[in-house]
Amino acid sequence: MDNLSRLKQAVLLQDQTTTDILFRELYSSYRKLVLFVLSRLLEDKQDILDLCEDCFLELYSHIQDVDNVKSYLCVTAKNKAYSLLRKKQEQGYLDEDIPTTDFHPLAYEFEQWASSIIGEEDYSIIIDHLALDYSFKEIAEQRGSKENTVKTRYHRALRKLRKEKRR
Repeated sequence: MDNLSRLKQAVLLQDQTTTDILFRELYSSYRKLVLFVLSRLLEDKQDILDLCEDCFLELYSHIQDVDNVKSYLCVTAKNKAYSLLRKKQEQGYLDEDIPTTDFHPLAYEFEQWASSIIGEEDYSIIIDHLALDYSFKEIAEQRGSKENTVKTRYHRALRKLRKEKRR
């Protein structure tokens, strides 16, 4: 059973200790990703930190409806950032237009393609290392793996993507 399923079960059973442990694991695994998404749209550090916490509170309150934590958090972060920008614009704090997108339109297609070839776990390792600038040691600690295992998975996944691209 994966952590999300275990967390849903712990919430249903009202097992607060297990819920706290599992939610902290989710938080530590996805916090930098949420901060990254928010920082692409917002400049104020305090707004970014506040909205990050809001995203995780919303995740917790809707945990039974969530199938993919990563997607849920990214969409929630984006929506909360846009809402804050609209609010600031309405109050006259912003002069510029609200950005309409924060990612290249092909990013979603690429993620789907890469994940289908190497799997979500290996894709996540690549994103953590390249986009979020985690060291292999940090990634290994987050996943409870050995550093060499993470390095091997990273390099094998890149080779697999390169090989598939040549076809």
